[in-house]
Amino acid sequence: MPAAARFTIVMFVMLGFTAALYAAIFQMALAPARLLLLLAAAAVGSRAKVSIIKGSTLSFLTAVVLFAIIQDGLGTATLVALLGVTVQTIFPSRKLVIHQLAFNTGMIALTVFASWWT
Repeated sequence: MPAAARFTIVMFVMLGFTAALYAAIFQMALAPARLLLLLAAAAVGSRAKVSIIKGSTLSFLTAVVLFAIIQDGLGTATLVALLGVTVQTIFPSRKLVIHQLAFNTGMIALTVFASWWT
């Protein structure tokens, strides 16, 4: 793998871990029943996609995560997004590619943080 790609993956993982850590420490408000419902919706929604234009797709995970941001805040939304993107990464091929999972989880943690912040 090229050095620039490795550097990008490492940066996303580090920044995503920092965002997830911030969410877990400072922004966690648990409502257990709603959290379980959102986690289930994330797991199912991550596998369901709608086609947009020219072969692009949008996962229903996006709507679940945005709903979690609005209803429960950053901590819950981060957990929901991390579970959803893990399911999305692992289950199409049923094999685990560590660098792909690391990049995707870092990217989603940063995306959730940026969405919450705005």
